[in-house]
Amino acid sequence: MKERPILFSVPMVRAILDGSKTQTRRVVKPQSAILSDTMSRTLGVRPPNIENQPVIPCPYGQLGDQLWVKENFHLGEYVKGPNAQGAVIAYATNKQSCFRHMTDAEMDRCRLKPDPRPWAESRTIPSILMPRWASRLTLEITEVRVERLQDISPGDCRAEGHPTAWEVSADQRVHDDAARDWYMDLWDSINAEKGPGEHGYSWAGNPWVWAISFKRI
Repeated sequence: MKERPILFSVPMVRAILDGSKTQTRRVVKPQSAILSDTMSRTLGVRPPNIENQPVIPCPYGQLGDQLWVKENFHLGEYVKGPNAQGAVIAYATNKQSCFRHMTDAEMDRCRLKPDPRPWAESRTIPSILMPRWASRLTLEITEVRVERLQDISPGDCRAEGHPTAWEVSADQRVHDDAARDWYMDLWDSINAEKGPGEHGYSWAGNPWVWAISFKRI
């Protein structure tokens, strides 16, 4: 079992906490890592007929591996005494505060500046800078597959954290369309301006993605 970090935005952390998000999709990089059947024959890869399979391992891990979540946070005062050593953390998602223990080595490596002010007045530290000891969420990977972005099903759109409170119609097709539209907008808000080519990694570009299912542990 291996453990790796993964970044999530505030809304997605909130969805993980309330149990509505059990999947995430991340762009396959490079896109050429997906081996078409034609390419496999050209390269002499065996067995044949392995169309649309990745030739690289998923950088986020495989079944049974763990992901520790990096999220926006506030770092309070360091404490080092005979009975406790660590820092007070306030998470930006729900302003929950807690004390996180850390070792001398972890404290020495941490170059973040503590801010002892109340969370409402202190600065927010971006998720990418969160150290392992400050993380409160660990996820276990239950499935990894590769697919085109637009192949996502309505059920998987919901598993990406769709707010079901929006669903007010008795027509299931309306719910499905709403979930798909929501996810399309979410994806483009993160990825539309990234990637090569005219459409890049946008929804319109329909890139190959790692579809990762997980459970919170």
